[in-house]
Amino acid sequence: MSNASNLSTLANVLDDGTSGQVLTSQGSGVLTFADAASGVTTYADTDSLPESGNSAGDLAYVTANTSLYHHNGTDWYGVELSSFASLVWYGDRALITGGKTGTASGEISYFDITTTGNATDFGDTVADVETAASVSNGTRGVTADGSISYTGNIEYVTIANTGNASDFGDLLQGLYYLSGASNGTLGLFLGGLISGGSYSGNQYITIATAGNATSQSNLHTPVFRTQAVSNGTKAFIGGGKSAASTYENTIQQITIDTSSSGTDFGDLTAATGRIAAVSDLTRAVFGGGQVSGSGVNTMSYITMDTASNSTDFGDLTDSVFRLSGTSNATRGVFCGGFPSGNTHTDVIAYITIATAGNAADFGNLVTSTDGPSATSGAAS
Repeated sequence: MSNASNLSTLANVLDDGTSGQVLTSQGSGVLTFADAASGVTTYADTDSLPESGNSAGDLAYVTANTSLYHHNGTDWYGVELSSFASLVWYGDRALITGGKTGTASGEISYFDITTTGNATDFGDTVADVETAASVSNGTRGVTADGSISYTGNIEYVTIANTGNASDFGDLLQGLYYLSGASNGTLGLFLGGLISGGSYSGNQYITIATAGNATSQSNLHTPVFRTQAVSNGTKAFIGGGKSAASTYENTIQQITIDTSSSGTDFGDLTAATGRIAAVSDLTRAVFGGGQVSGSGVNTMSYITMDTASNSTDFGDLTDSVFRLSGTSNATRGVFCGGFPSGNTHTDVIAYITIATAGNAADFGNLVTSTDGPSATSGAAS
């Protein structure tokens, strides 16, 4: 075929194309236009992400949470596309503070959530703490009270710099078994037990500015022995022990930057106390805890935008309560606690929050402990 004929054929093909298409060869000199492939497979929700047959580099877009996920050959990892810049209350460095190692502990340890391995010593708290609450703005980690002597101390560290904690201010009163959540600006301390056995309302701090806590509001049901997570707008609190001296199955929600009280969200799969929780921007996972006096290994999850009861997620590596949890918005880690037959444990287990399944071994804490607090932030 002459060059003139080739050019004429090509011109005819070009006339058939539309904006956004690409020119492809069908073989034997045949050219045609086709829609450009995105390289990304779309799924309705995270439960639809395939658990097998994946290769490192695979990409997926989930319409339910407007998130892009990539596969590293082992797990799916994702970012919330519409809110990536606001993910300042998460980070890849986990901080584990205090706990009980026979007596209350002043140890702070840290590890990189993205890679499995053991924790390393970070520094020491101002005062020994157990069952405290920690919050983060990505740069500063703040821990509130948790002292059996109900001192009301608040202290902080710069997450990227190892070293001892410094005084931040004071709570409105000393608390025990409180929980915490953050939106990157405010740190909210929820519930807890006051000396004498009564229950606390909620308090907040501005994480970047040292000072005393301010009264915020109340939970829907006053509880202690629980843990909270955040999606940046609301905090979600699962289970805990109520004034009826029984463990609750209620999941409560509260808007972080308003003075409104908490409301009911749904129920856990069982009434549970001394539980741990992790989250990304879409899903909260509650793990472990104490049911009818015994530790459990169960995990359940909620989609935070939709009020409902929790759904089974998988199992932890051990039945354990008085554990703590934190995340980097992709991977959740569960740390320490009180397992069956032991006084406390140094085990760290992890999950991929977007993909339901059993937890896997991550590594070990510096010291076996139960009742620590946990948060995460930037390593640099």
